[in-house]
Amino acid sequence: SWLFLPPQPKHRNVGPQKPTIDGNDVEEDVDIIAQTKQLMKIPSAVLLCIVYAWSSGGYVAWTSLFDNLLSQLWSDEFIGTLTFAATIAYIVGGLATSAAVDSKLRHKMRAILLTCCAVSTVACVLLALSVPSIFAKGEKIILDAGDAWLFFVFSLCGFCNGAAAPVFYELIAEISYPISEGVSGNVLSYFENGGALLLYQGVGNFATGRSMNIMFAIGMGLTVVLLSFVRNALHRSDFERDQRLGLADIDTFETGSDFGDGPSASGAGNV
Repeated sequence: SWLFLPPQPKHRNVGPQKPTIDGNDVEEDVDIIAQTKQLMKIPSAVLLCIVYAWSSGGYVAWTSLFDNLLSQLWSDEFIGTLTFAATIAYIVGGLATSAAVDSKLRHKMRAILLTCCAVSTVACVLLALSVPSIFAKGEKIILDAGDAWLFFVFSLCGFCNGAAAPVFYELIAEISYPISEGVSGNVLSYFENGGALLLYQGVGNFATGRSMNIMFAIGMGLTVVLLSFVRNALHRSDFERDQRLGLADIDTFETGSDFGDGPSASGAGNV
């Protein structure tokens, strides 16, 4: 049957080729281990990973414990509805900040994270005072404002934590450039899982049901402190702008950059 096959064109074996974008070579193979080690040498990137571990991983673990934390006074149906409302708020928050950062607020990413974590901290404290806590005995509630109030503060907490989530990925990609976005995203995901395990197996082993809400609120407060030391260095955006203007090339950037905590190619974008 091979007699009826059309003749195949002969190709010269030139080996694997690098893909190109706008005429620029793009590195196809990524040394994940080497880039991960390099990422862990950037103070601002490490701080973002630690904060994300608690604000995202810790948050997910905390909300999953609400059956045990609130079952003393509320039904499973109410707790499920409360958690569902917070989940929807989490998603809406993420969509809102994604659109904002992509349009006009890229230079304000650290400010967005600080605002989200600060408001979430306040909401968590209010929520902790709105349910049985270590500050009151028995079934007494310090801030007993009704079920609608619980929906509000818990949804606010969900909105803020969700709003911060995509900004972490954008900011760490900017700070750590030219490290691959896939590497920085994977590292954030690992820290997120670690944060969930920390709350489950670490905090959960010595914190009672009444103190868990306060412990999470304290953790959110610490995230605000850590974020204050993060630099809003937009290395990726600055380099792409300078490259369009013919002021920079990737080879120079790779050899001259300290991968995140130093000045960018143009020196701009660090707030």
